[in-house]
Amino acid sequence: MSDEAAFHFPAQVSERLEINYYGNFDLTGARSPDFFLKSLAGFLKRFPEARDATRFVFFGAWLSKHDSFVDELGL
Repeated sequence: MSDEAAFHFPAQVSERLEINYYGNFDLTGARSPDFFLKSLAGFLKRFPEARDATRFVFFGAWLSKHDSFVDELGL
């Protein structure tokens, strides 16, 4: 089966942006959400109209210290 036969084109267009992360963050900074969260905040600052249509879904061990950073960034 060709790729074209396996997928239906054109793909359905969505007005939403959903980013899913599967994994864990830690306190050592080896796997920190800081760069991603700062980038997401920068994107939403540049495109404020995208805020209601943007969603970040996290699956994994989330540390409570990250909540304060999310609040600090206004996310």
